[in-house]
Amino acid sequence: EVGAFFDLDRTLIATFSVFEFVRASLASGLMDYNDLGRALLIGLQFQLGQMSFSGFVSAISDTLKGESAEEFAAMGERIFTEALAAEIYPESRALV
Repeated sequence: EVGAFFDLDRTLIATFSVFEFVRASLASGLMDYNDLGRALLIGLQFQLGQMSFSGFVSAISDTLKGESAEEFAAMGERIFTEALAAEIYPESRALV
């Protein structure tokens, strides 16, 4: 069976997964440095309370327009396998 868990504040994994997604996106050409700058600005606006969570998700999603769902899913699988699986807290793994 499959489950989806969203860890936005290091409750399940001992790192910030966004860093791995950004690194992989830059390395694969999915994102360029202009996109990175926009994403950082969007994140800052959200952190400062200038943007709602739904606005944040929508704005970040705009940077990925034109990418296929299959390509993005494959990248997510690679990132999980290569970087994030080892970062899951043992306690979280037991609970999930």
